[in-house]
Amino acid sequence: MSDTGWFTKVALTGEVAPGAMKAVELNGEQVLLCSVGGEFYAVHDECTHECFPLSEGTLEGDVVT
Repeated sequence: MSDTGWFTKVALTGEVAPGAMKAVELNGEQVLLCSVGGEFYAVHDECTHECFPLSEGTLEGDVVT
């Protein structure tokens, strides 16, 4: 992991295949990385409805279930 000011590298783009997810830790917090449509997204790795790790779900299009 490297810090470049505004961004902190937590994974290489090749580590998250298109349509896939990867859980990482950043500053003691669990973060879910998602690759959707050629873009990468990072969200807190916890479902707000069930307090369950999103990384244990599935990515269907742009929705984590």
